Amino acid sequence: MGIIEYPSAADVQHCPFGTIVLISVDPLASVATLRDERASEEAARIPRGKFLVMVSLVLDIDFSSVPEASPLKIEFFAVGRGLPDPPYACVALSADAIHPTGRPPIMPASPLPWPDCYIHTIKKSSAQITRIHLDSPSNTLVADADITRVTRAYRDDARALHAERAPANPVVDPGSPDEIDDELLAFEENLTYSYTSSLGRMVQAPNNHAAPNGDLADTASVGDEDADEGEDDSDGSSEDEPHMEIRAEMWLDVSVVDSPGDTQDLLDTIVQLTAIKKAWAQREVLKELADQPRTRKWVASVAGAGSATQLPAHHDAQNGIAAGDNLVSPNDALDYRAEHGDPSDTEGHPSEAGLDSLADDPLARQQKRFKLSKSPRVVVERAKGTLIAVARTVAGWKRKALRK
Repeated sequence: MGIIEYPSAADVQHCPFGTIVLISVDPLASVATLRDERASEEAARIPRGKFLVMVSLVLDIDFSSVPEASPLKIEFFAVGRGLPDPPYACVALSADAIHPTGRPPIMPASPLPWPDCYIHTIKKSSAQITRIHLDSPSNTLVADADITRVTRAYRDDARALHAERAPANPVVDPGSPDEIDDELLAFEENLTYSYTSSLGRMVQAPNNHAAPNGDLADTASVGDEDADEGEDDSDGSSEDEPHMEIRAEMWLDVSVVDSPGDTQDLLDTIVQLTAIKKAWAQREVLKELADQPRTRKWVASVAGAGSATQLPAHHDAQNGIAAGDNLVSPNDALDYRAEHGDPSDTEGHPSEAGLDSLADDPLARQQKRFKLSKSPRVVVERAKGTLIAVARTVAGWKRKALRK
């Protein structure tokens, strides 16, 4: 029957819900749209294998257009030989496969070649399918009612696992100073990654789409509406949004392997790819922050002076925030200004114009305060700095609590 390259959501007819198939995650294709040499080198070292999975859902369908317009992205449960860890988190796929708590098995329309197979309920993930091998389909299909049973088992097993791992009597402990520092560092790293993941359009990338030769293009072209700090984007160029997607090939014939791969190896592959994506995101943020006009001016001034760094006036040394950054603070609240005033403010401040003028045109005040005409990148960096400053304050409180 051949091969379908880059199948669309319409091709789910070949692997309807409940179908047990083989997949093989392609690490290089998964990181291709990041267009990062280091990420590709790391992905190339991840070994490939073929794993049994049960298709449970089709994701990310654009219902505003025809199914052929959406790539085929499936959610799946891993299927493996033998009991998983923990042993109860599974559903047997034959009468010969015994469940430790007596959970009844489900019987596919066509039995699998291996009698000791289980659906591993808490080993669940998703992937975009880039190729379907159609020859000799095994037609190992689970009934709709049994799919519902698997979904319920997933929910029950996840709750049981959570209850097992949760401490019986959790004790609130501020931790040691070293642990507090580790928590703060982890927070800052995760914050950097989270901002990059959710706002990938702020990371500049070459303006080209991946060609259909294995580098599947799934990025959106995004324009930068305003240049940051006076930089000109008048050339009209747009930016691609790098985005990693787990990509895999699919075989409808499960007998093409003597024995399927271990389900833990499948999840390890996905975890490694996620770690590569996170490391890439952090590198991109650091690169972006290092390339800001203010940073370049500071480096140039230090190099030219050949002396110790001079901080700008009204600079917050603890948080690394200059007065010109216009970060939001509790003193910006209207009730605070009404009670205390703000004599230190300068031109255009509500304390000069009066609170009445601020109330008359709050949008204008917000636009002046947040500089909405600037690039969103500026707003994100300022918000990130504020959150890190709050985290550092909380860490200081914890240290004080330890000393008491």
